[in-house]
Amino acid sequence: MLLLVAGFWVLMVSTRPLPYLLVKGLEKRYPVLTDMPAFDSLKTVHILVLAAGHADDTSLPPNAQLSGGALGRLTEGVRLHKMIQGSILVLSGPGGKEGFTQADALFRTALIMDIDSSSILLMHKAKNTAGEAKEYKELFSNESHLILVTSAIHMPRAMVTFKKAGLNPVPAPTNFIIKHGSRKDPWGWLPSAHYIGMMETALHELAGIVWVKVKG
Repeated sequence: MLLLVAGFWVLMVSTRPLPYLLVKGLEKRYPVLTDMPAFDSLKTVHILVLAAGHADDTSLPPNAQLSGGALGRLTEGVRLHKMIQGSILVLSGPGGKEGFTQADALFRTALIMDIDSSSILLMHKAKNTAGEAKEYKELFSNESHLILVTSAIHMPRAMVTFKKAGLNPVPAPTNFIIKHGSRKDPWGWLPSAHYIGMMETALHELAGIVWVKVKG
């Protein structure tokens, strides 16, 4: 019986239906930010790009030091920054052993993307989403309009976390796992490690949402 249950569970998490359903449910909660809200012109607009990992390899250029997730989040933040005149990019990320932080790597990559350094602020301390919400609240309170940039699957947990901290950001999801197109994979129904990864990510985010709500 245990072997049958284990085999059934492996089949469920390694094939498309269940992982796809869970990931889609998380990613579709917030749409891509294309139309800008009617912000109060007297307030500055902050575009907060949450951390997503980097490497301390100083032999690499800044963009190569960033994880794929971090680079995708920064690119979305830059896109929004160029759409909103006078906005400020707030880049977040803790430090590593080499003495520079992920926020530093994001900053240097933003310069490569032709963003003026005067329109960038950095947050170096926070090590997770709850810490980022706390650090932002301590630094800026609610004095500015806030746009929150993170991966689409992480956005529901990030929004719950920031609202618990007394903030009310506008969500700007990116790095979508599920992307629709005309090309179909004829072997997509077969078990795959890709679906196991999707399942792991979805369960991590769902557990995180529950934890934030329970912990308060």
